[in-house]
Amino acid sequence: MVAHRVGHPAAASVSYPVAGAMLGITRQGVHDLLNRGRLARHPDGGVATTSIRTRLQRRAAAERKTQHD
Repeated sequence: MVAHRVGHPAAASVSYPVAGAMLGITRQGVHDLLNRGRLARHPDGGVATTSIRTRLQRRAAAERKTQHD
């Protein structure tokens, strides 16, 4: 999975470009998701990695469900 290859796995936050790389979207896409509340900003700046992991897990679960239907 891309998320495990980009950035440091123990980081609490990552920059917008790194978040975009993890999610396979642009920095603008990350910004849009943050504004819509789909990703969480980290209090110290950047994007909270927990919100990125949650989004990736939900995407993977939806893909698995689609494959099984």
